[in-house]
Amino acid sequence: MDFYPVFVSIKGKKCIVLGGGNVAQRKVLTLLEAGADVTVISPVLTPVLEFLRAEGKIHHIARCYQDGDLAEAFIVIDATDDINLNKAVSTSFGGLINTAGGGGNFIVPSSFQSGSLTFAISTDAISPALAKTIREELQDLYSGDFAAYLDFLKEFRQKVLTSISDNSARQEVLRIAGGIDSVKKVRAGEIEKLKEELCTNLKNILPLKNHE
Repeated sequence: MDFYPVFVSIKGKKCIVLGGGNVAQRKVLTLLEAGADVTVISPVLTPVLEFLRAEGKIHHIARCYQDGDLAEAFIVIDATDDINLNKAVSTSFGGLINTAGGGGNFIVPSSFQSGSLTFAISTDAISPALAKTIREELQDLYSGDFAAYLDFLKEFRQKVLTSISDNSARQEVLRIAGGIDSVKKVRAGEIEKLKEELCTNLKNILPLKNHE
């Protein structure tokens, strides 16, 4: 494995995108979803990027890249088709950089997000098409009610952690909530029944485990 799999918070971080075409547009939209502070360096912009600039959603430097433009950037994405620029930026910038030419030090996986559930699939850049196929299959399996179930689990987990003093009992309750049987019930559309069962189970455990 050539890459270390990790989810990185870029909220409020300075992210620079080189290029103003369709590829740059896709990258910018994803960065904005993650809360990044985005600057686009390009003489021209797509209509969507121009709209974002006019709305104050992105910063725009209306020229080609120049030395020094990447100072203090947290992430750089070179979305141009300029091979020489790809190479130059990859070697000069010491931080996280993704280039269209593949010379950067990180890749963006095929991903989808539904509420708090995020899948990211990578084939180490060998086959983006296969990564997309796998991602779409997972999306079919885990969309819909799973986002709602995670919203429930967020509160349920906190309730378990604060109300059950016995560690092994806590882990068992949480294991059941995240286990395969629970997954099958969510997938079958039985989320309300599952939530009721988990809450009932928690109520039954509390008097036993907190007084042993």
